[in-house]
This record gives sequence, C-alpha cells and structure tokens, in this order.
Amino acid sequence: MSSDSGRICGARGLALLNVYWAPLSFQDAALMAIAVPASLVRLAPGRYTSVLAVLASLVAMVAMFVPPVAGAVSDRLRRAGGMRRTLVLTGAGLDALCLLAMAQAHSTAMLGALLLLSTAGECLSIAAYQALIPEIVPRAAWGSASGVRGAATLAGTVAGLAVAGLTEPATTFVAAAVVVLLGAATVLGIPEGAWSEPEHAHVADRHDFAVVFASRSAIMFGMTLLMTFVLYFFRDVLKVENPSAGTGLVAGAALVGAIVSSIWLGALSDRVIRKGLVASAGVPMALAAFGFALVPQQHWILAFALVFGLGYGGFIATDWALAIDSVPRLRDVARDLGIWGIASSLPAIVAPAFGGWLLARYGATLDGYRVLFTVAAASFALGSLIVLSVGARPLSPLWGMALRLVSVCAMTPYVHAAYRVRGWGRLPFARGATLVIANHQHDLDTMAVVLRLTLDGPWRHPVFAAASRRLFEPGFMALRIRWLERLLRRLDSTTLFGLLGMLPIENQLYARPLASMALGVRLRHGDVALGSVFRAGALALLPAAAHRLRDLERPALFYAVRASVQLSQLRQPYRGEMLAELRAQVESDLERLAEVLRRGGTLFLTPEGRHTLDGSLSRLRGALRRLAPLGDVRIAAISYDPLLGRRLSLLYRVIAPADRGNLEASLAVARPVTVSQLLSDWLAERVQPFTPQEAVDAVAERLRALPALLFVDPVLRARPMAVVRAALATMRRLGMLRATGGRLRLVVRSHPKFPGVDDVVAFQARFFRETLAGAQWLSAHSIVTAGGETVTSACAGKEGAGSVLPGGPNS
Repeated sequence: MSSDSGRICGARGLALLNVYWAPLSFQDAALMAIAVPASLVRLAPGRYTSVLAVLASLVAMVAMFVPPVAGAVSDRLRRAGGMRRTLVLTGAGLDALCLLAMAQAHSTAMLGALLLLSTAGECLSIAAYQALIPEIVPRAAWGSASGVRGAATLAGTVAGLAVAGLTEPATTFVAAAVVVLLGAATVLGIPEGAWSEPEHAHVADRHDFAVVFASRSAIMFGMTLLMTFVLYFFRDVLKVENPSAGTGLVAGAALVGAIVSSIWLGALSDRVIRKGLVASAGVPMALAAFGFALVPQQHWILAFALVFGLGYGGFIATDWALAIDSVPRLRDVARDLGIWGIASSLPAIVAPAFGGWLLARYGATLDGYRVLFTVAAASFALGSLIVLSVGARPLSPLWGMALRLVSVCAMTPYVHAAYRVRGWGRLPFARGATLVIANHQHDLDTMAVVLRLTLDGPWRHPVFAAASRRLFEPGFMALRIRWLERLLRRLDSTTLFGLLGMLPIENQLYARPLASMALGVRLRHGDVALGSVFRAGALALLPAAAHRLRDLERPALFYAVRASVQLSQLRQPYRGEMLAELRAQVESDLERLAEVLRRGGTLFLTPEGRHTLDGSLSRLRGALRRLAPLGDVRIAAISYDPLLGRRLSLLYRVIAPADRGNLEASLAVARPVTVSQLLSDWLAERVQPFTPQEAVDAVAERLRALPALLFVDPVLRARPMAVVRAALATMRRLGMLRATGGRLRLVVRSHPKFPGVDDVVAFQARFFRETLAGAQWLSAHSIVTAGGETVTSACAGKEGAGSVLPGGPNS
C-alpha cells in the first residue's frame, strides 16, 4: 500500500487520478463499436459479421490474458520500490503507435494484427493504472473514486462514439492515439508515495471476489451482445442511411445521463450497501434491452436508450468499488484486478461468437435481433441476482472439501503410525454453533484431536481451529519437515491452512521469533539496518555478518533467527508500531473466531494460549469469555501417557462440561487418568530406590482411591500390574530409571517428546493432582436437580468462563 504521503482525496485529487479513464474508454468505444466494424465493411464486404466476431474474440483473449500477468509484474515492481507509472506510460506508448498505424491499414490481416498489439499495450497500461485507486485513496472514499472513474469512463465513451460516428475510421484511430498519449501524461502528476505493505499473515476469502466476478461476467455478456451488433442492427434491420451515426446517437443518449448519475451514485455507495446499488442498476438495463426486442423502432430505441443509461450509470459507478472491496489481498491488487477484468474479457470472447452464430441462424433478420436483445436482457437480470450473494459467503469454499479429504487420508495413517491416539466421545453429527475447548500440553493436541473430530463428520465444513499466527509465516513448515527444508523456507502456507480450517490468532503477546519481528518491520519500512531496529540483546544472537533486515532471510541464518526475544528488544518507533498492530491484530483475530460461531460453525480452541511446561492448567484467557456465549460448549480433555510405550500416547475425551460456570474444573476433571500420572505422583517426591512391585502397589492404591467421577484408561483399569511393569520398562529404555541390585532409581526426569519440559515426572504428578482437585471441587459444589441435571451451588444459574480451580486467584 502507499504510505500516507501518497494518499489523495478531494474532488480535484480524484479527478486527476481518474482522468486517464476517459481516453481509454474513448478508444474502447470508438474502435469496437464503430471504427473497426466500419473498416471491415470496406475491407471484408459480404463477410464482415463473421470477421468481426472472430476479431472481437481475439481482442478479448488478449484482454483476458495480459492484465493478470501485467498486474503481477506491476505489484512486484511496486513492492520492490518502483512506480506503477512506468508500466502505464510504456503500455500507452505501444498502444498509440499501433493506433496510428491502423489508420494506414489496407487489409484485414494488417488491421487485425495492429488491433491486437494495440489492445496488448492498452491492457499493460490499464493493469498498472487501475491499482492506483485502492492504493492511494482511503477506503472510505473508494465509492466516490469509483463514481468519478465511472464518469470519466462514460465521458470518454460518449466522446469516442461521437467522434467515430461523425468521422472516417482512419481519423478515429488517429484521434484515439492522441487522447491516449495525453491522458497517460496526467499519471505523472499522481503522487504514488512510498510502498507500505499490509499485514503479511492474512487469510484470504475469495467468495465475494468470485461472486462479483460472476455478476460482472453476466452483465458484460449482455453489454457485449449489444455493443458488438448494434451497428449492424441499424444497417440491416432499421435500414438507417448512416448506421455509424445512428449507433453513436443511441449510445450517446444512453450515456449522457449516466455521467451525472455515476458521480452521485458512487458517492452514495460509500454510505449504503454497494451490492444493492449494483443489483438495482441491472433492472433498467434489463428492461431497456427487452424493450429493444419488443419494439424495434428507431424513435422507441432512443427512449429505451435513456432508460438503459440510468442503469448503466449506476452499474459503472458502483461495480468498480465493489470489486476493490472484494479483492482478497491488497498487496496483489493489480494482479487480482487483472483477474477480475477477465469478467469483461471472457464474455467478449463468447458473446461475439454466440451473437454471430445466432444472427447467422436467423439470416440477420428482425427475429434474430429480437432473440439477441432478449438474451442480453436475461444476462442483465442474472447479473443483478448474482451480486446479491456478496457477503453471504459459506463458512468454507466447496472445493476445499477435496483438499481436506486428501489431507485427512494422508495424515490419518501418519498420526496412527507415529503416535498412539485413543478417544472416547464425539460431537453430535447434526449440530449448530459448537465451541470445543481443550487443554494444551503438546503440538500434537490440535492435529490429532481435530483430525478425529473431522473424521466423525459432518464433512461440508472443517472443524475450525485457532492456531498460532507463527504458523502462517514463512519458514514454519520448514522447521517441521526438515527433509524438505530448502523447498519450504519461503512457503506461505496461509491459503493451505485456511482451507483446512486453521485460523490465525496472536498468542505471543510479549515475545516472538526474531524472524517474525524482522519481517514485520521490513514489510513496513523496507530493508533498514539491524542496529536501528534491535537492541544489543537481540543483536548478540546474530552473526556479525548480518547488517540489514534482508540478511536475516539468508538460508544460513534460518535457525538463528527463530530464537525468541522480548518485544522490548525492538527500538522505537518499531516497538510502538508493533504493539499498536498487536492490539488491532488480536481484536481482528478474535472477531474472526467469533464469526465462525455466529454462523453455526465448529471451533476448536485451546484457551490457555500456549502449551503448559509444568503440567498445570494455565488460566483460561479472555477469548473464552467472549466466545463461550456464542455456541454449545464441549470439552476435549486431553492426557498424555509418555511413560508407556515406544509411541507417544494421547488419550482424549469429548464430553459436555460438568459445569459451564467453571470450565477449568470441568476440563481438568474430564481428563483421562493414565499410568504415567499415577506413577509420577508416587515418584515425584521419592528419592529412595524401589522395586517394581512397590510401584505396582503404589499405582493400585491410587486407583482404589480415585473419585468415581474420574475416567481411567480402560487398559490400566483392566490390567494395572501389566501396565505398570510396561511403564517401568519404557522408563528404563529412555534412561530415566537405573536398575541396581534388583531395585530401580529415578535418575533422569526429562523426556524426548517433551523437549521444553525440564521434569516430566513432576509435570505428570502436578497434572494428576490438579485433576483430583477439580473432582473434589465439583463434588463439593454439585447439586442434582429434579430433572436430573447436575449444576453447582456456587455457580447455579450462571454461565461463564472466568472461574478457576481451587487455589487459583479467583477461588
């Protein structure tokens, strides 16, 4: 995006920004509506309709393929510090040269080749030029800018039709070249400013973009049918002596009134829902086109043209602003607007071919033109109906189901081969808004449980999961899949994770990786010196060879820059900017999560934010208080059994909370009890050696003392002695236990599957004791009502997520 220094607003600024649209529209209207068809009457007598149909389709193909590529080049040039005006002027120069040469064309082949080159130059110029509105105009004024753009477009169209209708084609070509060069020169007065890139971790939503694309395609199909064949309608059916003048008169009548209305409606669209204006604009267009079919008489045609102009003015004024609104990522605005332009180019390929076939079938008679005008009317009506779907997007795109199917089929065998995952309970298949909250101990939590919940169905939409925003930054996948590291270092997984249902949330409020900080600063300020960005503590983690932010993206520093540092290591003004961005980002992330629930989706959340390093259940963050009232709350209570077996064992239960008033206690008490917890509870404070039988007896004693409401691993409950001895064997294999004289001693407390945990035995012991505390609290406060429902005396009648376990700050 452009920096504030490059922002413009006000009538004079918007006029300067949009004046080039007039010459571009002059060329489009004059050439394809009058000048080129008139030239073909002379160069290809007897077959001009078929030649025009082919030529119009080729022009549309150029207009379809060039803008997305040219737009991507323009975006890349802009992000590298260049100016879009470079491509604007280059394209205008090529366009003007070809137009001048077309004035001397003496064959159909020569005229066609020059027309295609001229179109390519025009498309190159437009691809860069059209990105200026969303880049340097504030979002609140996009409608006004679109209205001025519409007025300039209509004025150019009227002028082009007038000149083409009153002069010879050669004169029209020369006039178009002159006005294009003059219009392109005005771009030199537009302040583009310095580039400032928007937030890099953004989940694109292309539904509205697709809807606007489809709506415009339908309307432009009808427009192309009218514009391509209206001159021949005057010549072949109405028998007008000068069909070029007749075409210009009708088009002028339609467009003069639209110029004024476009400015007013564009400004109005900044204050009302734009899709309603676009839909309303299609109604008079459809009625007028149907009138052409019903009463094909010259004096009525003029009246219908005026009605058509009312709608066309509204369409051209608001459709552009709606398109900018729907662009998924503004950093790629020129490319995406180039793709959006295909909505005009594709109909321009299909409509002339369809219209030519239709008129040939009817022998270019009145009946043929009546059918053609009726089809155009239906296209306008269809476009109006389609655009009403803007904003009514589904929770996830339909085609994302295929990706999720592939992902589930690939991940399920891997997860079950690498880990031992067992679960009890499931979500209702037919359900509405559902919030699933889980405790967080390991990176496996979300992947394993969400995978199983997804398999349980329904399958139209994913089980959405809140995931750390670091997942959406380049390099995350490379850290997890080391053998593909070189290929994945720069991979942006945003779209992939979004389709799988993962939603970013900022969970590192006080510290984050150096790479993340550096990327954020570089995207806003460019490649500045490291010493001006970071303090000495952060610089000490970097090699002396690194001097600027770009240096941190070298492959050799890939792991070094993943070190986490406090935000205080950022110098001002960068720290202040990041803190302000952080506050806005957290709010945006939470709103996105809330929207999933408001629209009936299923959301998986680990409200602790980050996984525990000591086994205790961290305080559930404020996000839960905001999200819990929006849906049915379910618990995904997770336990690990790290001291048993070669594969890391995960056990989980999906269950309704015992008490919605105390979700922390409900979550703690629902966690499966494992042998690792019971054995660790005994070993945590033990320093003397012990025999295997003593360990078996200690676990058996704890099993007998468990409250009845706790859930125990069924295998442990059925065969406690065998399970305990298997756990001791696992601990010996890991080097945690050492055998001396038939007795065992605990010598190592760390575990390779929990690299951030210093003492996994204390971790499991604390985890178990917290589960017991939750059971005791719920037992002490539970009341069974007459209907059999269990509530708590402390929280009866209340709903919330703020209470904590006994001993916590709110007890």
